[in-house]
Amino acid sequence: MSQASPGNSNMIADVESVLCELLAVEDLVAITLFHRLLRTAHLLKHIIIQHDDIQLSPSRIFLLMHLAAAAQAANQEGLSPSDLSTLLGVSRNTVSSLINGLEEQGLVLRQLHPTDRRQFRIQITSHGYTVICDQAPHFAHKASSILGVLSHDERNQLSILLEKLHDGLAAHTSV
Repeated sequence: MSQASPGNSNMIADVESVLCELLAVEDLVAITLFHRLLRTAHLLKHIIIQHDDIQLSPSRIFLLMHLAAAAQAANQEGLSPSDLSTLLGVSRNTVSSLINGLEEQGLVLRQLHPTDRRQFRIQITSHGYTVICDQAPHFAHKASSILGVLSHDERNQLSILLEKLHDGLAAHTSV
Protein backbone atom coordinates (compact mmCIF):
# COMPACT_ATOMS: atom_id res chain seq x y z
CA MET A 1 0.00 0.00 0.00
CA SER A 2 2.71 2.50 0.93
CA GLN A 3 6.03 3.51 -0.52
CA ALA A 4 8.54 4.58 2.10
CA SER A 5 12.21 4.53 2.88
CA PRO A 6 13.37 1.39 4.71
CA GLY A 7 13.76 3.34 7.95
CA ASN A 8 10.14 4.45 7.89
CA SER A 9 8.62 1.18 6.68
CA ASN A 10 8.24 -0.23 10.21
CA MET A 11 6.54 2.93 11.44
CA ILE A 12 4.18 2.94 8.44
CA ALA A 13 3.39 -0.75 8.94
CA ASP A 14 2.59 -0.01 12.60
CA VAL A 15 0.29 2.88 11.65
CA GLU A 16 -1.44 0.74 9.03
CA SER A 17 -1.89 -2.06 11.54
CA VAL A 18 -3.46 0.33 14.05
CA LEU A 19 -5.72 1.73 11.32
CA CYS A 20 -6.88 -1.78 10.44
CA GLU A 21 -7.73 -2.40 14.10
CA LEU A 22 -9.41 0.98 14.44
CA LEU A 23 -11.51 0.45 11.29
CA ALA A 24 -12.12 -3.25 12.01
CA VAL A 25 -10.83 -4.33 8.59
CA GLU A 26 -8.25 -6.89 7.48
CA ASP A 27 -6.50 -4.47 5.13
CA LEU A 28 -6.77 -0.90 3.93
CA VAL A 29 -7.41 -1.65 0.24
CA ALA A 30 -11.04 -0.40 0.20
CA ILE A 31 -10.23 2.70 2.27
CA THR A 32 -7.19 3.48 0.10
CA LEU A 33 -9.18 3.02 -3.11
CA PHE A 34 -11.96 5.24 -1.79
CA HIS A 35 -9.42 7.94 -0.91
CA ARG A 36 -7.80 7.66 -4.36
CA LEU A 37 -11.20 8.04 -6.05
CA LEU A 38 -11.89 11.19 -4.02
CA ARG A 39 -8.43 12.63 -4.79
CA THR A 40 -8.84 11.84 -8.49
CA ALA A 41 -12.29 13.46 -8.63
CA HIS A 42 -10.87 16.53 -6.88
CA LEU A 43 -7.99 16.76 -9.39
CA LEU A 44 -10.35 16.38 -12.35
CA LYS A 45 -12.55 19.17 -11.03
CA HIS A 46 -9.49 21.36 -10.43
CA ILE A 47 -8.12 20.74 -13.94
CA ILE A 48 -11.44 21.58 -15.60
CA ILE A 49 -11.98 24.73 -13.51
CA GLN A 50 -8.40 25.97 -13.86
CA HIS A 51 -8.54 26.31 -17.66
CA ASP A 52 -10.43 29.31 -18.98
CA ASP A 53 -10.77 27.89 -22.50
CA ILE A 54 -13.78 25.83 -21.40
CA GLN A 55 -16.49 28.16 -20.14
CA LEU A 56 -19.21 25.59 -19.53
CA SER A 57 -19.32 22.91 -16.86
CA PRO A 58 -18.79 19.36 -18.14
CA SER A 59 -22.43 18.57 -17.34
CA ARG A 60 -23.67 21.49 -19.43
CA ILE A 61 -21.31 20.51 -22.26
CA PHE A 62 -22.65 16.93 -22.26
CA LEU A 63 -26.25 18.16 -22.30
CA LEU A 64 -25.57 20.58 -25.17
CA MET A 65 -23.70 17.89 -27.12
CA HIS A 66 -26.74 15.60 -26.90
CA LEU A 67 -29.06 18.38 -28.01
CA ALA A 68 -26.74 19.29 -30.89
CA ALA A 69 -26.57 15.63 -31.94
CA ALA A 70 -30.36 15.38 -31.80
CA ALA A 71 -30.65 18.49 -33.99
CA GLN A 72 -28.10 17.03 -36.44
CA ALA A 73 -30.11 13.80 -36.54
CA ALA A 74 -33.08 15.83 -37.82
CA ASN A 75 -34.86 15.72 -34.46
CA GLN A 76 -36.17 19.27 -34.77
CA GLU A 77 -38.57 19.02 -31.86
CA GLY A 78 -35.69 18.46 -29.38
CA LEU A 79 -35.45 16.07 -26.47
CA SER A 80 -37.54 15.73 -23.34
CA PRO A 81 -35.97 16.33 -19.94
CA SER A 82 -36.61 12.63 -19.27
CA ASP A 83 -34.65 11.68 -22.42
CA LEU A 84 -31.79 13.92 -21.31
CA SER A 85 -31.86 12.42 -17.83
CA THR A 86 -31.49 8.95 -19.32
CA LEU A 87 -28.80 9.96 -21.81
CA LEU A 88 -26.73 11.75 -19.17
CA GLY A 89 -27.33 9.21 -16.42
CA VAL A 90 -28.42 11.86 -13.92
CA SER A 91 -31.62 12.66 -12.07
CA ARG A 92 -34.44 14.71 -13.56
CA ASN A 93 -33.78 17.36 -10.91
CA THR A 94 -30.18 17.66 -12.10
CA VAL A 95 -31.32 17.94 -15.72
CA SER A 96 -33.87 20.58 -14.74
CA SER A 97 -31.17 22.62 -13.04
CA LEU A 98 -28.85 22.29 -16.06
CA ILE A 99 -31.64 23.31 -18.44
CA ASN A 100 -32.51 26.35 -16.29
CA GLY A 101 -28.91 27.55 -16.37
CA LEU A 102 -28.52 26.94 -20.11
CA GLU A 103 -31.84 28.66 -20.76
CA GLU A 104 -30.64 31.73 -18.82
CA GLN A 105 -27.52 31.77 -21.02
CA GLY A 106 -29.67 31.63 -24.15
CA LEU A 107 -28.21 28.26 -25.18
CA VAL A 108 -31.42 26.19 -25.06
CA LEU A 109 -35.14 26.72 -25.48
CA ARG A 110 -37.86 25.00 -23.50
CA GLN A 111 -41.03 24.55 -25.51
CA LEU A 112 -44.27 22.69 -24.97
CA HIS A 113 -44.48 19.33 -26.72
CA PRO A 114 -46.45 19.76 -29.97
CA THR A 115 -49.00 17.04 -29.16
CA ASP A 116 -48.81 16.59 -25.38
CA ARG A 117 -49.15 19.94 -23.60
CA ARG A 118 -48.03 18.35 -20.30
CA GLN A 119 -44.51 17.78 -21.62
CA PHE A 120 -41.65 20.02 -22.63
CA ARG A 121 -39.09 19.58 -25.37
CA ILE A 122 -35.64 21.07 -25.03
CA GLN A 123 -33.95 22.43 -28.14
CA ILE A 124 -30.52 23.89 -28.66
CA THR A 125 -30.53 27.49 -29.92
CA SER A 126 -28.37 28.63 -32.81
CA HIS A 127 -26.19 30.42 -30.24
CA GLY A 128 -25.99 27.21 -28.20
CA TYR A 129 -25.01 25.27 -31.30
CA THR A 130 -22.25 27.79 -32.07
CA VAL A 131 -20.99 27.64 -28.48
CA ILE A 132 -20.96 23.83 -28.33
CA CYS A 133 -19.25 23.56 -31.71
CA ASP A 134 -16.55 25.85 -30.28
CA GLN A 135 -16.30 24.30 -26.81
CA ALA A 136 -16.77 20.57 -27.44
CA PRO A 137 -13.49 20.02 -29.33
CA HIS A 138 -11.55 21.74 -26.52
CA PHE A 139 -13.36 19.62 -23.95
CA ALA A 140 -12.77 16.40 -25.93
CA HIS A 141 -9.09 17.25 -26.34
CA LYS A 142 -8.75 17.93 -22.61
CA ALA A 143 -10.51 14.66 -21.73
CA SER A 144 -8.29 12.72 -24.15
CA SER A 145 -5.22 14.42 -22.75
CA ILE A 146 -6.20 13.64 -19.16
CA LEU A 147 -6.94 10.01 -19.97
CA GLY A 148 -3.85 9.70 -22.19
CA VAL A 149 -1.95 8.08 -19.33
CA LEU A 150 -4.16 5.01 -19.82
CA SER A 151 -4.06 2.63 -22.76
CA HIS A 152 -7.20 2.00 -24.80
CA ASP A 153 -7.78 -1.29 -22.97
CA GLU A 154 -7.21 0.36 -19.57
CA ARG A 155 -9.73 3.08 -20.42
CA ASN A 156 -12.30 0.46 -21.41
CA GLN A 157 -11.69 -1.50 -18.21
CA LEU A 158 -11.89 1.64 -16.07
CA SER A 159 -15.13 2.59 -17.79
CA ILE A 160 -16.63 -0.82 -17.03
CA LEU A 161 -15.50 -0.68 -13.40
CA LEU A 162 -16.75 2.88 -12.86
CA GLU A 163 -20.12 2.00 -14.40
CA LYS A 164 -20.37 -1.01 -12.10
CA LEU A 165 -19.48 1.15 -9.09
CA HIS A 166 -21.95 3.83 -10.19
CA ASP A 167 -24.75 1.30 -10.63
CA GLY A 168 -24.02 -0.20 -7.20
CA LEU A 169 -24.08 3.23 -5.59
CA ALA A 170 -27.23 4.26 -7.45
CA ALA A 171 -29.01 1.12 -6.23
CA HIS A 172 -28.41 2.22 -2.63
CA THR A 173 -29.36 5.87 -2.88
CA SER A 174 -32.23 8.06 -3.98
CA VAL A 175 -29.95 10.65 -5.69
